[in-house]
Amino acid sequence: MKKLFLFIMVLSLIATVNAQDRKYSTFYYQRATLFEALPVTSSDIIFLGNSITNGAEWAELFNDKHVKKRGISGDICMGVYDRLDAVLKGKPAKIFLLIGINDASRGAPADTIVSRIGMIVGKIKEDSPKTKLYLQSVLPVTDHYNMFKGHTSRWRVIPEINKGLVRLAEKE
Repeated sequence: MKKLFLFIMVLSLIATVNAQDRKYSTFYYQRATLFEALPVTSSDIIFLGNSITNGAEWAELFNDKHVKKRGISGDICMGVYDRLDAVLKGKPAKIFLLIGINDASRGAPADTIVSRIGMIVGKIKEDSPKTKLYLQSVLPVTDHYNMFKGHTSRWRVIPEINKGLVRLAEKE
């Protein structure tokens, strides 16, 4: 009985350590692995971002098989950056990028978020220079439904992020 208890304790410890070593959620890794297996071509239009992107069936809405969804709920700027290779290896025609609100909900300042989006823009330009990039503004949030307090408490940072995105787009 002591050996069984010890075995269970060791297993629990290993599981805890493994979970703490990961940068992102299990859902992130599941989706990122799926995206690595799905092809991207130079005819494709990629919607890249977080839950807003993940939440719609873009190919069906636009009735176009070349429109591909690459959103992960809860994703942050560095999560998008870390999975760009799976998108950029296909040299897509267009990328629509919507990211940043989850960074804000985690307390990141506007200039940090814009800088991280700038890193994404730089990598896209470097690895797939013919891809047309559309930077989408971070959408406003409301506490009307009494949900997502981390997001709604940071509503003041959204206009700052969007002004930074305009500057970034003008520069690039």
